[in-house]
Amino acid sequence: MPVWAIILIVVGSVLLILGGIIFFVIYSDIQMSKATINPKFKDRKTMLENLNDIEKEGLSLLDPVDFALTLKDGYVIHGDYTLNKKPSNKYIIIIHGHGSTREGALKYVPFYYKLGYNIIRYDHRGHGDNVRTRCSMGINESQDLDEIITFVKDKFGQDIFLALHGTSLGGAASLLVTKYRQDIKYIIADCPYSSMIVFAGDYVHNHHMTYWPFKIFLPTVLYKLSGFNIREMSPIKYIGNNKVPTLHVHGLKDKFIKPYHCNLLFQKNGAEDKEIHLFPNGTHGKSVLFDHDEYEKVLREFISRQESK
Repeated sequence: MPVWAIILIVVGSVLLILGGIIFFVIYSDIQMSKATINPKFKDRKTMLENLNDIEKEGLSLLDPVDFALTLKDGYVIHGDYTLNKKPSNKYIIIIHGHGSTREGALKYVPFYYKLGYNIIRYDHRGHGDNVRTRCSMGINESQDLDEIITFVKDKFGQDIFLALHGTSLGGAASLLVTKYRQDIKYIIADCPYSSMIVFAGDYVHNHHMTYWPFKIFLPTVLYKLSGFNIREMSPIKYIGNNKVPTLHVHGLKDKFIKPYHCNLLFQKNGAEDKEIHLFPNGTHGKSVLFDHDEYEKVLREFISRQESK
């Protein structure tokens, strides 16, 4: 066989392999992007049919008054609030995670209600009772939360004692909202990601693959599919300017968003008053269930200090 033919076969084979790898990488990036912006949304009815005992207790404590808030962009957010039977100036907005509904807040309701808080819950845009739309992993969600805070303060008073408790995506939104406002008494950030770029790397590594090829194309693929900039899905990018007291919590058995994200956010957080606690048995968003007594003790001590200021 002529040398030129051998060279042609080798080069063709290399290009074919490279083309296959690039196709696989881009296809995988497309699938990851779609799963991010269009998750398998849970419905409220299904969530209510699968409550654990703590969540059932939370549901029993609620006397919800529904609200529908029209945001500046015309999108309508649905939620509800429950006023504590003991009149109180304390309000907590509990923010659920990716693909969930406001029922994700129920496991925290008994704790806050017994502390005398009025409870505000809502569905992220695209979730629950809201019209289906793409999830922006904190970009739009933090702006929505900013407007919800304004709504709550306009309705109940500018001088109320208002705090945030967010889980996963809700935790990310709670941290990201600080780039718009910091008139919040404290934030409980439970298992948020530090950035979606880092989280995507974890996902790829969990499937025993090298991340850097995926990282090359992911920002472009996501932007083409959704118009969202993945670099803005990044609480750690803005948390350095935060001054709101923050308690970072995470479960050490969280395989979805790994606990080191919590450490990264804690280290970068600009707040003078900040704490971190990792729970030994907690899986993703479930430290309150699997380390219940310790979880409530840690939160109670942190919150008591904030309330005494």
